[in-house]
Amino acid sequence: MGAGFDTRALRLGFLQKIPIIEIDHPDTAKVKINILKKELGELPSNICWIQIDFNHQSLDDLTQDQELHFDKPTVVILEGVTNYLNKESIDRTFKFVKKFPSNSYLIFTYIDRLVLDCPNAFIGTEKIFRNLTKNEECWTFGFTPEKLPEYLAQFQLNLLEDLGAKEYRKKYMPNRKTKGYEFYRVAFVGDCKSGG
Repeated sequence: MGAGFDTRALRLGFLQKIPIIEIDHPDTAKVKINILKKELGELPSNICWIQIDFNHQSLDDLTQDQELHFDKPTVVILEGVTNYLNKESIDRTFKFVKKFPSNSYLIFTYIDRLVLDCPNAFIGTEKIFRNLTKNEECWTFGFTPEKLPEYLAQFQLNLLEDLGAKEYRKKYMPNRKTKGYEFYRVAFVGDCKSGG
């Protein structure tokens, strides 16, 4: 969801063998599809592109229009999206994710709420806020990490892992010396019914 210009579905070989659905804003999706058609000649048959404005359209309506099915375990990736949505849109998105069967997972990034309330609490905020203003974008929502498990529980979702920038860099990029953006976090979520 909110796939943007990411090419994960094309870059990672194992994803080319399974069905992929990319859900994104119509403006972004159209540009991406046009570029892919131009570069590849034809679009990959395993990828389905669906267009939605998360802040103004319902994922439930979308499922009826697109005849989406919820009978297979699914991994939902929501990367770089929640910080641009309002709370109601995020609530609707997590309710939608809950429709998938046990042994489905959600991976999402979010910003620490503190960066919105007190930007100077983190390294690197001046540059990113300048870029947001320059691009006429605005961050509207963040989670308080300590309260995230309680928030997810209302959707019967179980927080399995929640890593800050220092932690996920150490885990996945141990040889890189990078600072800043410690307000960005990644959460790995399972279904309470399946025990995680």
